[in-house]
Amino acid sequence: MDRRTFISGMTVSFLAAPLAAAAQPAGKVFRVGYLSTAGSVFEPFRQGLRELGYVEGQNLMLETRLAHGRLDRLSALAAELVRTRPDVIAAVSSPAIRATRQATTTIPIVMAFSGVDPVKAGFVASLNRPGGNVTGITMLAPELSAKRLDVLKQALPGTKRVGVLAYQSNPGTAEQLKAVESAAMRAGVTVHPVYVQQPDRYDELFASLGQKRIDAILVLSDTVLSNDRTEIVQSAMRHRPPRFP
Repeated sequence: MDRRTFISGMTVSFLAAPLAAAAQPAGKVFRVGYLSTAGSVFEPFRQGLRELGYVEGQNLMLETRLAHGRLDRLSALAAELVRTRPDVIAAVSSPAIRATRQATTTIPIVMAFSGVDPVKAGFVASLNRPGGNVTGITMLAPELSAKRLDVLKQALPGTKRVGVLAYQSNPGTAEQLKAVESAAMRAGVTVHPVYVQQPDRYDELFASLGQKRIDAILVLSDTVLSNDRTEIVQSAMRHRPPRFP
């Protein structure tokens, strides 16, 4: 099972509780909202619902809104989604979670791919007692990103210069990068952040990394970058970086 399928399965498991708790009569068609900055985990999400017995056209109606990397669209998309009056909303990525929470305080929200601390971000009151209408899972992305750098250094002991690919518009990027820089100092590594502003400009970014004579590339956790993983790998190989963990 890959990481996307696992996380999507966890999200679906959390979704099952609000749907079951609704105690609706037989024949009820559940309306499930889905909001994300990208569509990287939508298909596993839909498959997970199907495995739980929720089938589109029978007992499920999916209301899907994707920002396609345009974070400035999320507030409008969240408001539009709320107007469809779904039974529950899956919000994927920190910006989507924030936009959904601002759009409704009554509809249950299941968060996933929260790349920031959900307590510090104000999504929930605490991890063991979320309160409000938000629940779900968090990735602890800063800690994971720092650990990835540690693993990279262990796998490639000679690494001295690491390019870090980050999506600039993600509010969780700064916290992830700070954790990576701290880990880099401990490991004796210099990091060179490169910020993605437009997903279709990966060739330019990897060309700039090549000029820095980097030893390896680290990609931060982000739904847009995850969605573009094929393009990222293809661009990286075209510019032949020394190593791509």
